[in-house]
Amino acid sequence: MQFFDEAQRRIPDKDLAPLLKKARAAYAEVAGHLKPIAERFTHTTGHKHEEWLQDNATRSDVLKNLRAAKAADEKALRILSQIVRGL
Repeated sequence: MQFFDEAQRRIPDKDLAPLLKKARAAYAEVAGHLKPIAERFTHTTGHKHEEWLQDNATRSDVLKNLRAAKAADEKALRILSQIVRGL
């Protein structure tokens, strides 16, 4: 997220500032959805990941978070495209 903080300082365009904030928020959402997945992998160190992936509830939760992260990432990319066009 530091990238967006720096971009807001370096790009003084008032029209782009709201887009930079939206892009930052979208990427924060991506990170929020990926964090639980990363934590699951961290807590399974030394165990076979295949074993915990056999659990339907765990697999469903991981897939739900991956899909949500993908949707937020696609949203962020659309916003970044708008920023690029505005530069």
